[in-house]
Amino acid sequence: MSIKELNLDEWYFFSDRHNSIVYISNDEKWLVKLFAPGFGDSLEDLQKEQAFSRRVYDMGVRTPDVGEIVRVGDKVGLVFENIQNKTSFSRQIKNDPDSIEEVGRNFARLCKGLHQTECDTGFFPSRKGMLLKFAEECDIVSEEERARIIAFLKALPDDTKCIHGDLHTGNAIFNDDGEYFIDLGMFAYGDPILDVSIFYAFSHFMPEFVKENIFYTNGEGARKLWESFAEEYFGVKSGSPEMEDLDRRMAPIASMNLLLFHDKKPMPFDRGLFEQFMLPTI
Repeated sequence: MSIKELNLDEWYFFSDRHNSIVYISNDEKWLVKLFAPGFGDSLEDLQKEQAFSRRVYDMGVRTPDVGEIVRVGDKVGLVFENIQNKTSFSRQIKNDPDSIEEVGRNFARLCKGLHQTECDTGFFPSRKGMLLKFAEECDIVSEEERARIIAFLKALPDDTKCIHGDLHTGNAIFNDDGEYFIDLGMFAYGDPILDVSIFYAFSHFMPEFVKENIFYTNGEGARKLWESFAEEYFGVKSGSPEMEDLDRRMAPIASMNLLLFHDKKPMPFDRGLFEQFMLPTI
């Protein structure tokens, strides 16, 4: 497959994050996301995200339309529809730190809508299946641990609802016309708890610099974001026994999900985290 060379003469710089650089066309209709090395920049990853984005769009889930795979110098990326006057849920926290609880509630409502949507199981993979496949093939656990992980995964509920797969507030945007999910390369189907546990992992288990980069807040702020999300999504109150029970339920599943990110910068597999939250449960 040939990759189109993109000339940036008619584009302007928009943002530079740890995983990508974004430019917007001068007519404001399109943006191009150029991936940093190791962050989904292989041709296989680009084709997957392009195909997934198109299918999600066709399913009626609100997401920007996707265009071509392109190359600019030594970087490759994808062209997307530019949603006018957009702000990410995370950017709202940066712009107004006092809005963090409002962001958590609004994000929860958006996620509940996605998690009530039936997925195209003939096109998208099973998240549970992805975890099982990785557990069977990975070389970062012992054989005894592998058997326990597989048994734990097989006991998790099966479902066919839509799962974002990289669920956090940086991957949802909004404007006056509504809300949209972005970055759909890990989209799948399954029990929504597998998706929510990813957000839990980001808000609890990531290093401080990752939380600050994704949420524009510190560990305390990330915890507050999670608790406001949980109050709206699960109907549990901060500081209640029900919230503590939810934490106990989320932690091992979140640890399990982190296995899939073990070779992704800047989130290598954390053996200590695995032993603290996962092993005692399985």
